Amino acid sequence: MGKSTISNFLRDKGIPIVDADEIAHAVLEFKAVKVQLVKAFGPPILNEQKQVDRKQLGEIVFGESKKLGELNQIVQPVIRQEIIRQLKSFTTESVVVLDAPVLFEQGYETLVDCIMVVSTTPAEQLQRLMERDHLTREDAQKRIDAQMPIEIKQKKRM
Repeated sequence: MGKSTISNFLRDKGIPIVDADEIAHAVLEFKAVKVQLVKAFGPPILNEQKQVDRKQLGEIVFGESKKLGELNQIVQPVIRQEIIRQLKSFTTESVVVLDAPVLFEQGYETLVDCIMVVSTTPAEQLQRLMERDHLTREDAQKRIDAQMPIEIKQKKRM
């Protein structure tokens, strides 16, 4: 949608960014999380290097809300804890940005004072996601469908 573009612009201006996507990627490699993920979704989610294959995991969970719920139960508490830790680490900055694509879905809006919603057309959103993550149209649409519609996010912003 353009969140990274905005975050990179702000980062270039010296504003610290807490990136929920980066945290989510890192959390997948925490030993305790990885053990729970393999238990829930099976060894095929690991690649040859025994790292979580995000594409394989995505194929399992996106499009099936129960499995996505299982994934979120495992990873979201750890992600939230790390987001809070990072936000609290900035003690002298007057502004810190939390870049979180599922801000409302995971209740992260309670961690911030102001919300900016970045949006684009549905077609552009789909195209960017396909290009960024090398997804098929169907897989990209499943990921979009798993999130709150942008129109609702726009109404919720502060």
